[in-house]
Amino acid sequence: MKKHLIALLMLCLTSSLALAISPADQLNQMLSHFTSLQARFSQLVRASDGAPMQESKGDLNILRPGKFYWKQTSPMVQVIVTNGKKLWIYEPDLKQVTERTVVKMTEQTPLLLLTQKNVLLQNQFTVKRLTTKRKGEWFQLTPKKTEAFKTIELGFVNKQIKTLMFENALDNQTVIQLKHVKVNQPVNASQFNFQVPAGVDVVHE
Repeated sequence: MKKHLIALLMLCLTSSLALAISPADQLNQMLSHFTSLQARFSQLVRASDGAPMQESKGDLNILRPGKFYWKQTSPMVQVIVTNGKKLWIYEPDLKQVTERTVVKMTEQTPLLLLTQKNVLLQNQFTVKRLTTKRKGEWFQLTPKKTEAFKTIELGFVNKQIKTLMFENALDNQTVIQLKHVKVNQPVNASQFNFQVPAGVDVVHE
């Protein structure tokens, strides 16, 4: 009888500890299982009234910590690359590369949250778990300081990141869907150091 009572108390204690985990810790756990990520993406930008403004598709590669490669293939080509220190935005149609120093990752794009390991999300964001009819598990991040984005929502299916939603200061919403996701597969690290093509102007910001 005593053994059964101890087992019951341990079960209750374990359940209480699980419930005590904060949403930020839960999200960190969801994000911590991969060192590399490769996926196809589709992106839809909507105006504040919900009207579609722009659709695009392409490929995304991430290598932690800090490395990010985004190649939009339609409706026009655009490449965004960072090695964790510098960020390049290449627009072939304009024959121009914009080069920036990476200071605040989420001001460049909230997607760069995915490039960081062991991010202390609770220091930068108010994180809450969302109750929603949408498939999977959802978290909302609200920046504690004024930033380019008002809210960020991350959706997971079977513990794997599938959807990212950002709302900016103008109430425009960006929805990114990830497909054919591969995690912890070999990634060519050289792609994260952008080589400026010949004849292309470089703008430093």
